[in-house]
Parts: sequence; C-alpha cells; structure tokens
Amino acid sequence: DAINMDTVGADERVAKYNALIAKAKDPDIIEALTQSRDRIQQQGDNLQAILDDLKRAYEKIKDSEDIQLSLSYQEVIRNSIEAVSAKIGDTSIRNMTLEQLEMVYDLFSMIRKTVRDANKLFKQAKFDSIMKTAEAVNDEVRKVGGERYKRNAIYAKLQRLGWSLLKPFVAFRTIGSDTLTELYQNLQAGEGTFYGDVSSAQAFIEEQYKKHGFKSWDMKETKTFTAKSGKTFELTLEQMMSLYAYSRREQAHDHIIQGGIVFEDALIVEKNKLGIPIKYEVTTKDAFNLSEETLGKIVASLTAEQKAFVEEMQSYLSDTMGAKGNEVSMELLGVKLFKEKFYLPIKSSQYYLNFSTEEAGEIKLKNPAFSKETVKHANNPIVLHNFTDLWAEHINNMSMYHSFVLALEDFTRVYNYKTKTDDKVETMDTKA
Repeated sequence: DAINMDTVGADERVAKYNALIAKAKDPDIIEALTQSRDRIQQQGDNLQAILDDLKRAYEKIKDSEDIQLSLSYQEVIRNSIEAVSAKIGDTSIRNMTLEQLEMVYDLFSMIRKTVRDANKLFKQAKFDSIMKTAEAVNDEVRKVGGERYKRNAIYAKLQRLGWSLLKPFVAFRTIGSDTLTELYQNLQAGEGTFYGDVSSAQAFIEEQYKKHGFKSWDMKETKTFTAKSGKTFELTLEQMMSLYAYSRREQAHDHIIQGGIVFEDALIVEKNKLGIPIKYEVTTKDAFNLSEETLGKIVASLTAEQKAFVEEMQSYLSDTMGAKGNEVSMELLGVKLFKEKFYLPIKSSQYYLNFSTEEAGEIKLKNPAFSKETVKHANNPIVLHNFTDLWAEHINNMSMYHSFVLALEDFTRVYNYKTKTDDKVETMDTKA
C-alpha cells in the first residue's frame, strides 16, 4: 500500500494542482481539481515514513507471543526495509531507477513469500505443513508416552543424565518420534552438501594456483605507498590483491576512498576463558585514507597474472557461490539475494562493532552478514585482510548457508511449534 501513485511525490503533485486551480475559471473544474488535490494531501505520507512504520511493525513480529509468527521473522527482510528506505526515500515510482524498482519488488516479494510460507516445510516432503508435522510428532510421542513411558527404565536414565548428554538422533528415537528423527537426518544430510561445496572450492583454488603461478610469488615482499595525509604505509601482495578486488566492487571502493583502511593489528579482540571471541574493537584513528591516484598505483603494482588470479577467484564467489546461496534464498524468501558481479566480503570497523555472541546458531546461519544490503558511500574504514583468507572464509560461510539453512528452518519451526492457549482446546507444544 505504500507504493502507489497517490502517496509518492505528493508535494510536487499538490503544487501542480494549486497552479491549475489558480488558472481555472469554471467552478466545476475548480471543485474537481480541489478534490483531487485534497485527496493527495490526505494520503500524502511519504514513502520513507511509511517504510519506517513498516520496519517498526515488522520488528514486533520477532518478540510476538505467537510462536509461529515469531519464527516467521526474517532479519534479512528488516534489513531490506532499512535499505529501501535509505536508498529510495520518497522517490516517486515514475522517477525510480531500475535498481530502485528492483529493490522495491524484492522487498514486496520477500514479505509475500514469507507470509504464504509461514506454515510450510522446505526439505521434509512427508507432510505439507508445519502444523501437520508437529501433530505427527505429538501423536508419535503420545503412543509411547503416558505413565507407561514414565515407568520405563530408559526414561529414568534420561532424567538422571539429562538431554544435553544425548546425541539428538538417540534422543528422538528414544522418545519414539520418527518424524523428529527424519527432520534431524535432513539436517545431517547437509554435511554431505557442505563437504561437496568446500571440496569443489578447494579444487578450484588449486587449479588457479597452478594456472597463475601463485606459489612462485613472494608473499613476504612489501611495497610502500602514501595516504592522503602524507603518511606512508606498507602492503603485502595479499593485501594489494584484496584492495584490487575491493576496487572492482562499488560499495567497497567507497569505503576505501572515504573511510580508508586499517590493518589487522588495529583489531582488538576480547576473548572469554575458552578463547572464544566475545567482543571486537577497531582502532580507527590510524586509518589511511586512499586517493584514487594511490589506489591506482596499488593496482598497477600487480602483474597481469596476479590481477587475473584475483578476477577469477572473485568470479567464483559471485557466480558459483552466489548461485548456491540463491538456491536457498529463492526457497526461503522468493528472491535472489546474491547478485553482485565483483564480490569480496567487506569487513569494516562497523562490521566488528556490530559483532554479538548472542547472534549464534540458526539465527546467525540464516541471517549471515553477507546477506545484508551494503550501504553505498559508507565512510567507515575497512579492516584489511589477506585476499585468500577472505576468500576461504566466505566459501565456508556460504557453504554453511547453502547446506543447512532450509533443513534447520524445518526443524526449528516444528520443534518450537506451539498452539495458542485456549480453554476449549488442548494446547499443543512440541517441546513440552
């Protein structure tokens, strides 16, 4: 409803009507023009304000008491609403670029898809809905449940050991649910997909090493360049290759020119007792802002073979891995999320600032950083990493997304299924 011809470009259209009213002589024409103008004014909320309202309304879904509603929440949709609001604002449909129209269409498609599929399973073909699958789980558990089940020696053992000590497959078989077991087996099957994705990527990079003579290059040699401030800095070959890849990606290029770069030693990592990172901090006061001239010199320092290596490696991320990610996003959201031609992950200071250990497990897997819209003309500096490290990390993350998200979405929706409490109908709660 936000996208219609009455609510966008309202101020401009009202002004035109006022001009026509001022010139008109016929009372009937003046009345008709005035009614049209008043209607536009009444409906004149701008698109950006409506999108802001939509974002607030959508965020409420996440904490809804209706468990099915909260499970349908997709962070990528919230991010898309933000991105559309930031990049389009109150632009009239007739004045939108093709890119802006595609963003609006993708946002509409994602919301429509998630509403229609709120009760759908993606990998489990035995039942056609979450509700029927959850009912099957409850029926299976009841068949081996009740007092007879509670007197079972296995149940007593479960009480003593606790669920946390049992492997999921054993636990689901023990409580008698073939359906939960199958859902978990679908998840386990993702391990084979993951192995295939990573193995293919490993074969590809080895082929590129040989083709371009990668292993003969001196990775310890550094070259010196000058930032806009006049300060000099040194870059290794791996770092120069990262900057070349970034120079080809529009969003990253803006980070480099406007925000600059900082090196990995500017990254302060706070870990817990187990050595797991719990907080990141980036010291940006020593950022090196690059001019177009300096960036050009860095790129020119690479040989033709080194540039070709970067280009083919980058194409693999965009084309091969992007296609794998789009298989999932089309099923889950109804759109292709991964469409960039020259992809390499951007790890800006903002990326690390937003790191949270709370965003773990299926939440982080379903809503990875690389699925979020990037903001053009961003001015926070990039933390410069080695090119092949960034490449390998993205292979791992995208392979995880490709291999496990749909099966995990099925399992999570069924395992957390719960009907609303009603005095007349017994509550059904899979976990209970």
